[in-house]
Amino acid sequence: MKLFKKLAAATMAAVMSMALLTGCSGGGGGSVPGTGGSTSYTQKITLVEVNDEPYTGIYTEYLTTNGEWMYTEWVTDTGTQANLSWKEGDVYVVNPKNKKAYKALSGRPWQTDDTATTTTGTWEYKGKTYRTVEGTTVADGYKQTQKYCYDGAKLAYIVYEGMKDGKSQKEVARVDEWSDKADESKLDINNYIIVNSPDELYS
Repeated sequence: MKLFKKLAAATMAAVMSMALLTGCSGGGGGSVPGTGGSTSYTQKITLVEVNDEPYTGIYTEYLTTNGEWMYTEWVTDTGTQANLSWKEGDVYVVNPKNKKAYKALSGRPWQTDDTATTTTGTWEYKGKTYRTVEGTTVADGYKQTQKYCYDGAKLAYIVYEGMKDGKSQKEVARVDEWSDKADESKLDINNYIIVNSPDELYS
């Protein structure tokens, strides 16, 4: 999420995305609590609230993972960004329009201290009560809790509450789509044209 959010720009996008891969959306290649424990899933979320106020910008995030590879694509007010990462450390910046990919990082594994708890509870939102399961990430100077909120068996919202550099932030994302299947076509590195420089991504 934007809580922790083209060479220079492309590489920066990849570096910043590592927090996303490990601190949001059930990241780090782990399973989403309360959904059966599968490490393969696909979800699309929309940011709807920041610090208890409606979010008026554009932020959607599409994520698919099989526990080894993770593809994430963000659409914001300023455009679209995407990357593909491998659990053992490689991160590729991806241009989803032409399927080109540039290897921006190597040897930086997903965080291993992402702890998904079995703590359950409830969450009240707009007059409705949701069943919740929480997970917590502590790494690189931040702490974040992901609260997965269920309407019956359906994952309906994810609430992110975190502390970064002494500042707290809360975000609420609506889950528009969720599946316990991964889109393997997006996760297969052989489906991308590997380029040697960031400039080639957009040519």
